[in-house]
Amino acid sequence: MDLGYELFNDLATLPASHILKAGLFDKEVNQLLGMMDVVHAGLFLHLFDWEGQKKACERMVKILKDQKGVMVLGQQLGSLTPQHVQKGPLRMFQHDAASFERMWKEVGEITGTEWKVTSTLDYGLNVDSFEQKYNDSTTRRLVFEVERIG
Repeated sequence: MDLGYELFNDLATLPASHILKAGLFDKEVNQLLGMMDVVHAGLFLHLFDWEGQKKACERMVKILKDQKGVMVLGQQLGSLTPQHVQKGPLRMFQHDAASFERMWKEVGEITGTEWKVTSTLDYGLNVDSFEQKYNDSTTRRLVFEVERIG
């Protein structure tokens, strides 16, 4: 932490008294239930299949405060064609904007909440390296903002 404060020179504007090293489903995360205004899910959700992503989103809903305006922000691998993809031992789901919104509707039904989902598909920062890395003409980056509205 000290190196980070030194590098970004932000100790006065971003004091953190505690860093929690835990996975989303670890019991240590229970201390955060109902406390967060924003959760950032960067390049994380696509590591799960549809049901796993729903469970992760349900857990994020529990971490967020129980009020309108809280948000989940992030990005993940997406696809022009929503689909399950097998990558080695991982069975992952890649969303397009419509399927991602549909998943959050299901999460809302399960948790008794309502969400406004804004998302876009793009290549990321460098089209050439992105296509070379994934060698798939349908893979894109899904950037999203999910705000609680009810």
